[in-house]
Amino acid sequence: MAQRDRGRTACSTSRPTLSLAGFSVSLRANLALYYVAVAVLALTVVGLWRLVHSRFGKALQAIKQNEMRAGFVGYNVWLYKCLVFTLSAGIAGLAGSLFAMAQKSAYPDVMSLHSAGLIVMMTLIGGGFVSFWGPVVGTAVFFLARDLLGRSPRRGCSGTADVHGHRPVQA
Repeated sequence: MAQRDRGRTACSTSRPTLSLAGFSVSLRANLALYYVAVAVLALTVVGLWRLVHSRFGKALQAIKQNEMRAGFVGYNVWLYKCLVFTLSAGIAGLAGSLFAMAQKSAYPDVMSLHSAGLIVMMTLIGGGFVSFWGPVVGTAVFFLARDLLGRSPRRGCSGTADVHGHRPVQA
């Protein structure tokens, strides 16, 4: 299961067949996995939208604005924070599992400080924590800019490193 690739340890995975309510889809093809990932994204966004606009979400907004006041009003701040942390960990785990299936392996370098910085940058480009759609817009803008600028010729650029910081080997 574990293999060495360019000095990194990886956990090689095969894509499973997804079975829900008597309906099964093989995730071996990239297009099928793409549609499953889009469906998971849509369900997650709708679920989070409903959560933000529920009583639970209003309590979280109160805690975000003034934690002490929310505690005095009667909210169990520690419990709400613990629930939100658990929810965010579950969503991150779901995203990580989809990413590992897309890559057909799990590498530890995805957890690097550089990758975490890219996620923060994507969030901040779209408006950060102010709007619900900000991180989605920021991610789209980041990837579009990366892909469009990556296709253009790099005449006159002093830095030739790609988005992961790797420099091309010159003969």
